[in-house]
Amino acid sequence: MRVKITGEDLYISAKLDAETDILYWFKKCMFNELFTFYRVGTIANSMPAPTTLPDTSPASVLNLAYSDNIGPFNITGYGWCGGNHPYLDEVTRTARNVGYHIYVDGKEIKEDMSALTKEIKITVTNEIMNPSKADTSSGKTLLNDVLCIETVSYSVYRNNIQVSVSHEFPE
Repeated sequence: MRVKITGEDLYISAKLDAETDILYWFKKCMFNELFTFYRVGTIANSMPAPTTLPDTSPASVLNLAYSDNIGPFNITGYGWCGGNHPYLDEVTRTARNVGYHIYVDGKEIKEDMSALTKEIKITVTNEIMNPSKADTSSGKTLLNDVLCIETVSYSVYRNNIQVSVSHEFPE
């Protein structure tokens, strides 16, 4: 695989087969700006190594983050929260990214880089806010109460993404 990190954008290319590469683009996206895979696609490449331009546009798009690719919650009477969902006012965010870490072959990467690699792991922490406890006292809707902490782990190896999600609910 080839990895390229530029600012908050993570690009990965890997051989899908002898004629095709798969391209992954991770970034903050969806309505709530959560760090996840934004676009997955393929391009033609008959070379033995993955493309040296993992940030190129794919010829064929397999997945776009127009919808949730990690779990939101539906709170009765208050709508959906998390993922790609705004509060009932269609303006207020219902989740926020607390942070993320990128590991290339077991080493955390904190700066821009480009390299060949065998394995990439990404850990993400998000807070999903409780829409039933909206504060409108200032005239603006604020969601300050955390419904749960969401932890997402992505492992990218060759042409596969393994995703593990857990939710911790404060008492």
